[in-house]
Amino acid sequence: MRAGLVDVASLTKRFGALAALDDASFGIRAGEVLGLIGPNGAGKTTLLECVAGLLPFDRGEIRLDGRLAPRGRPTPAIFYLPDA
Repeated sequence: MRAGLVDVASLTKRFGALAALDDASFGIRAGEVLGLIGPNGAGKTTLLECVAGLLPFDRGEIRLDGRLAPRGRPTPAIFYLPDA
């Protein structure tokens, strides 16, 4: 199987006792569009901040174009513009 542009495997992020992300996995291939929907507090922003390298995560891995992304370090491959 060919590596995707973004591959997230078993991503987990906790804030104390709160699991903001619990074993999240997905892949994005060339030509695909990913949409995240859910109520406030579902972990959408946390997920995007982890993938963009703006927020360190506790477990799992993120691969960008097949290469392991550095944990908690911004990557030039992903642009993230928060709403605030």
